[in-house]
Amino acid sequence: MSGKLRCSVPSRARQVAGFTLLEIIVAVTVIGFLAAMAIPAFRVMREKSQAARIAGDLRAFRTAFTTYSLENAGWPPSGGAGEVPEGMRTALPANWGEESPIGGYWQWESDSDAGTATIVLSGGLMTRSVYVKVDEMIDDGDISAGSLTFDGSSLRLALDL
Repeated sequence: MSGKLRCSVPSRARQVAGFTLLEIIVAVTVIGFLAAMAIPAFRVMREKSQAARIAGDLRAFRTAFTTYSLENAGWPPSGGAGEVPEGMRTALPANWGEESPIGGYWQWESDSDAGTATIVLSGGLMTRSVYVKVDEMIDDGDISAGSLTFDGSSLRLALDL
């Protein structure tokens, strides 16, 4: 016998357990297809959520300003973006002075001589489709007409006495 040792290992034992390149490619492709289907659905749900929040805020603000006008026989004076109008500190929800869920700030504009008033959201960074969804919840579904309008830079809800 010579000084060499021979080790006989069956060929199966030398194989390393793992995934083949083809299996990895198939798995990544399936995950890619699932993500491609989920992302648009996520975007639609996010837009619906944002529209519902804006519509809810508009309803709450409209109620507060209408209550004020009925109790005081007129609208409160105008205020700047994010400013709580005089006499409305306790009447408005706390989120009036905060940035809206879509960006931008709420503003109150009133003209006591004409008896008109408007709740304005300016500086929002959303697509037109979100504003259309808000209009469908609040008004007539036509964002260019009615009491709720969008002029390309601000969302405006006109109030009447």
